Amino acid sequence: MSVTEDLSEVFERLRDVLEDETEELNVIHDEATKYEVRAGRVFFGSVVLRRTQVVFQLRALETRPELGEELPEPLRRRLQGKAEFVFKTLDDVQAHGLAELTRRAFDAYAREGEEVLRLAPGRSDTTPRPRKPRR
Repeated sequence: MSVTEDLSEVFERLRDVLEDETEELNVIHDEATKYEVRAGRVFFGSVVLRRTQVVFQLRALETRPELGEELPEPLRRRLQGKAEFVFKTLDDVQAHGLAELTRRAFDAYAREGEEVLRLAPGRSDTTPRPRKPRR
């Protein structure tokens, strides 16, 4: 079993997991320390490199807690709160478990309809929403 210990390498492996399983989603941040994807305007997940750890967030665990019921023990130990996994090291079992969980979360979003997975026609992920005039 391969174990990744360098935080930047942990970040890259987790980023690859999120990217590979959510190809149809909108990438909002793709930086050296943050990778974030959204389903339309809805936050789906992110990977954030912090000073002492890497955080993998998966929003679907908050809205669909049944997705986390079958988490393997190595992942359950990394779960903080409802939807954040914290890593200082990453092994193959954890990476595979997160890939499977992310795929199931993506499938759950996809079952709700294509409109959740795509932006409205004519919009880009960087187009600001129109503001209502002040009175």
